[in-house]
Amino acid sequence: MLKDRCDVTSDEDLERVLAVNVVGINAINRTLLPQMPRGSSVLYVGSTLSEKAVAGAFSYVVSKHAQLGMMRATCQDLMGRGIHTALICPGFTDTTMLRQHVGNDESVLADLGAMNSFGRLVAPDEIADLILWAINTRWSTAPCSMAI
Repeated sequence: MLKDRCDVTSDEDLERVLAVNVVGINAINRTLLPQMPRGSSVLYVGSTLSEKAVAGAFSYVVSKHAQLGMMRATCQDLMGRGIHTALICPGFTDTTMLRQHVGNDESVLADLGAMNSFGRLVAPDEIADLILWAINTRWSTAPCSMAI
C-alpha cells in the first residue's frame, strides 16, 4: 500500500492505485458479467477502509471507497438478472502489505488487531472462508448489494 497524503500525492501515484483497485475490476466486470448466469455472485474484496479513512493512506482509501460505489452501482445495473453483488470488507489483515505499511512492530500490529471485531488481526484464510460463504449462501441469488 502506498504511503501518501492528499497534499503530496502525485496524479501518477493515484492513477496507478486506481488502475489496480478500480479500473482493473471494471475490465473484469466488462469481460465476465455478460457471461454470468442467474444465481451468480459478483464479489469484490474491499477493506475496512472502504467505509473509513486513516491518515497516510490517501490513494488506497480513495480506491477502496470507489470499490464500494462500484459494487452498489453494479448491483443497480444488474437488477432483475438475479446476480448478487457484495463487497467483502475484512478488518486489518495479517499480510505482507500491512507489515510493509506499518512495519513489523508487534505492538503496532497488536494495536491494529485490537481494532477488529475479534480483537486480533484477521488471517487471510478467514477472508477466503467468508468469500466462500458469500458465494454459497442462499441469499446470494437475491438482487442486493452488501458490504460484509
